[in-house]
Amino acid sequence: MKNRFMQIIVGTFLGLLMLFGGTQLVSAQDGEGQERLEGVWRVTIT
Repeated sequence: MKNRFMQIIVGTFLGLLMLFGGTQLVSAQDGEGQERLEGVWRVTIT
């Protein structure tokens, strides 16, 4: 239960981080930034 709770907190935090940092990253280097974002999301979700 505690482990699942931590996963949700970390996932939410990473999600917010990706939203704010990721938008700048994607605009800076379009294709590569988007790929990296999707990779992080897959790791976070699974």
